Amino acid sequence: PRQASDVVLALLQAPSGDADTSNEDDQATLDLRPILQQLPERSRRVLECRFLEGKSVRATAAELGISEGNAKVIQHRAIAQAADRAQTA
Repeated sequence: PRQASDVVLALLQAPSGDADTSNEDDQATLDLRPILQQLPERSRRVLECRFLEGKSVRATAAELGISEGNAKVIQHRAIAQAADRAQTA
């Protein structure tokens, strides 16, 4: 079975939420909007910029006024936070 963070990442990367649903236990039909709303503002914005708006790390960092390294760290932590919340949803 895939890790919850892999499922969250697949859902974020899938166009229109069309993630791979080959395994029913993957929670691939999970709606991420309520989970994203629970994240801290900056974490949510990084995920929105990166995956929903398709921006690069550089463009995301510039928009939020943070370094590229910080954007990468926030992205990694935000995916982990979203996965934790998805498992308890």
